[in-house]
Amino acid sequence: VLGNVFTAIVTLILLVIGNMPATKEAFAGFVVTLYLGFPFTVFSQLTTAPMLDMIAPKDKIGYVQGLKASAMNFGTAVAPWIFGVFADLAGTNTAIWIGIGMSLFAALVNSPLLFHREFGRIKKEKPSSKRIFPGEDKELITRILNGDFLTPEDLGAVFNINRQRTMHGKPMLVPNVKKYEEEKDLIENLRSHAEESFRSRFVSVDRLLAQITDLEPEKELSKLCALYNAAIFSDEKLVKENSCDLGHWFSDYLMDNGYHPHISSFLIKEMIISAFPPFTQDREYTPDNIHQTLLRRRRTMEKYLDVNQKGTYLESM
Repeated sequence: VLGNVFTAIVTLILLVIGNMPATKEAFAGFVVTLYLGFPFTVFSQLTTAPMLDMIAPKDKIGYVQGLKASAMNFGTAVAPWIFGVFADLAGTNTAIWIGIGMSLFAALVNSPLLFHREFGRIKKEKPSSKRIFPGEDKELITRILNGDFLTPEDLGAVFNINRQRTMHGKPMLVPNVKKYEEEKDLIENLRSHAEESFRSRFVSVDRLLAQITDLEPEKELSKLCALYNAAIFSDEKLVKENSCDLGHWFSDYLMDNGYHPHISSFLIKEMIISAFPPFTQDREYTPDNIHQTLLRRRRTMEKYLDVNQKGTYLESM
């Protein structure tokens, strides 16, 4: 549509200049308009190929594109001759005005395509780890992806969903990390349910350990590790974005609770290292490290459980 409109506008400007008295200025204006405006007139030609790709049957795309190329080449070969003959009969200006009219008519005829859903802006598809697959609990997964609070029962369901996804070669769910300001008033609620969350994760680790106990390392366990690695790291960009969002949340929490991380960075690092002991230095699960990694994760959850069960929160010390 725009290509046809631009063609009409550029042709009209050239017609006006061409009917001016012959001067150097008129010639310069004609040349500038012709060579600056011409690239805009080919928009309609450039867009036809991808438009036909969108509507043509998959097994007929080459055939349809061949017809399109043939039609355009035939028009390119015949139209100049027809317009030349017509210009001799009716006059050059009349022939050019008809060309302008045809361009505007083509724009009008093609304008409904602007509203065709197939020819609109391409929608960016959500990553698989942010999508709901057929057969999954839509309401629960929506809450998970939104980063909403989850009950222990929900956490157990999350484990089952992610396990099913993993075993079918699909990515695990990646929840949204809300900003600290959005959850500032929910901190106590999070803390009051921490023991339940730790226990749920403790049980999940036990289930994973039971799953891999009797697997043959070279084949079965290697395959399982590959599935889990693919499910966890399915989208590297999303991994980095969520990790950064979580870092911002933690930093805002520290600043809001009197830790002054901007002047105590070294101390904060030591506290983080103490609170988050490494499970493994390897990026991915392997048959050699998965048992030890899960045992360390289990041990850490056990310590967090012990702290909560004894009521030894840091603020009460």
